[in-house]
Amino acid sequence: MRVLTFNLSGDLACFKQATSFDMSTELILTYDIIPITVLKGIIGAVLGYKGLADAYKNHRQPEYIDKLKNVGIGIQPVRLGTKFTQQITNTTGFANEGALPKTTVGIGQTAIIKQEILADISYDIYLTDEFDDFDKLYHKLMSKQTAFPIVLGRKGFSAQISNVQCLDTTIVKGFSGNLNSIGLYNLVQTNKNTLFSTQRETYQYILELPVTYNDLMMYEFEPVYYSDANITYDGEVLKDTAIAIIR
Repeated sequence: MRVLTFNLSGDLACFKQATSFDMSTELILTYDIIPITVLKGIIGAVLGYKGLADAYKNHRQPEYIDKLKNVGIGIQPVRLGTKFTQQITNTTGFANEGALPKTTVGIGQTAIIKQEILADISYDIYLTDEFDDFDKLYHKLMSKQTAFPIVLGRKGFSAQISNVQCLDTTIVKGFSGNLNSIGLYNLVQTNKNTLFSTQRETYQYILELPVTYNDLMMYEFEPVYYSDANITYDGEVLKDTAIAIIR
């Protein structure tokens, strides 16, 4: 099997949570790790696949979700980034009416929007060759070409792609040790109560991330796991690596 690997990084990112914002603070929240849906959207932008606007118009899944439905994806965080809150003041009055979250200040339609931002993120990405445009994607990335601009969740948050390689490898089932990538939490076979009560000095991320859309154009979620603790993992892993493959 061929696997395309590259580094995806950026100075700023906002992977907007499906809950949209914290009702108590009107704060747009970000996922701490890039969701698979966002990553597939970036791949779709490189290849020129149709996105959400076309999907809503024609009442179907985004083209990038459909065409990448069989691909296996590995996400290895290199830098998780630091989180801070950014406040944006929109004084134009356009696109504010009916928009949430917003706070109207004084007279008019001034909107103050607060959002969580991740700064200085970097991931090593692994894609299996189980989609039609694998070679096209490889050549586009090697030549630094994209059909559409690629961003990390928001306009202006530009993404950079580097270290593009094509590897020959295989996928094996099962792994014991420290995963270098995110994995599906349901496939962690280690006694979770013991793991999380005895290794408090390890870093641990257990969060629900959107992995695809259903027929109603709503997110479908999977709990994912990322930690430096030793585990037993009953999922697909790239041979001779600690990179879990998620489908």
